[in-house]
Amino acid sequence: MSTAPPTAWRYDRTRLTDGLRTGAVALLVGVLGILGLSSWALAGQAGSPARIEVREGRVLLPAVPGRPTNAYFPVVNTGGAPDRLVSATVRGASPGPAEITRHRMNEANGAYREPNGPLTVPARTELAMSRSGTALTVRASPQWRPGDRITFDLTFERTGPITADAVVTPLRAVPSQ
Repeated sequence: MSTAPPTAWRYDRTRLTDGLRTGAVALLVGVLGILGLSSWALAGQAGSPARIEVREGRVLLPAVPGRPTNAYFPVVNTGGAPDRLVSATVRGASPGPAEITRHRMNEANGAYREPNGPLTVPARTELAMSRSGTALTVRASPQWRPGDRITFDLTFERTGPITADAVVTPLRAVPSQ
C-alpha cells in the first residue's frame, strides 16, 4: 500500500475572504453590543432600582358598618427593576392588616375576593388596583364617614415601607335595568 504524502494546507483567495468576512461580522456585532449597553447605562437604566410611588387611594365605605371592604391605590414604578407589594396595614381608628386580594367570579356569576399574595409592580409601569382586579381588603371601622382619610403602610419587597392615604368613598348605587 502506498500512501500519498499529505498536501500542505495553503491560503487561497476564497478562504481568506471568507475568514475576513466572518471576523468583520463578529467585530461589528461586538461593537454594536457595546454601544447599545453603553447608551442604556448612560440613560440611567442599567441597574436602576425600583422607584415606587403610591398615590392617594380610596376606600369604599361598606353598606354595613364594620364589615370588610376594599382599598384601591395607584402604584407607579418609575425605576428599572420590578418590585412587589408584600403586605399592608391600616393605621388609626381600625388598625389591622390588609389582605392583598383579587376579584373572582364563580359558576353562578357570584363575585368574591380571594387572597392573591404579593403583588408585582413591573418596571416603568403604573399598577391601578380596581373593583374587578386587585385590591387591599380591610375591616372597616364603624366610625368611618365619607371624606375621611385613612392611613395605610404598604410594604414593598425592595423599596420597603411607604405610607399612603386613602379617602373613604361611599358605594355608588348601581342603576337598575
